Amino acid sequence: MTVASLPKTSAFTAVLVVLLFWAPVSLAEPESERLEHIERMRTFIGLIQDFMNVVDAVHGMTDDPEKAAIYQMHQIEEIYKKKGQTDRAINLFKDILKQTDNQSIRNAAYMRLGDLYKKTNHPKALELYEDALQENIKRAR
Repeated sequence: MTVASLPKTSAFTAVLVVLLFWAPVSLAEPESERLEHIERMRTFIGLIQDFMNVVDAVHGMTDDPEKAAIYQMHQIEEIYKKKGQTDRAINLFKDILKQTDNQSIRNAAYMRLGDLYKKTNHPKALELYEDALQENIKRAR
């Protein structure tokens, strides 16, 4: 397998590893400094790999309308909550439940709406979770 045949993030990581491990480490340095240098390289590589995993996940989400919709719902909810407009977030999720039959999107809306109800001590929180559970049980048959 060549670097060119790897996925973009894997190829990027492979090149980084080669460059970092070929980075000059003086053999004249004390052992503890060499080990510290190697540990810093490992940490850096780990951070780069984590970043590239996030890039891959976001890219994958943009190709999947279901995942994108769930992410967008979450972002809108966060904005409403920061503005102190929890009622608008609640209405958003109620509207989504009316608009779609997609079970993944419905489950996300039920969970977010239930959590908002629970945080505000709304009496419908338990009822909403029970409705969601019944809907999932019917579809699982």
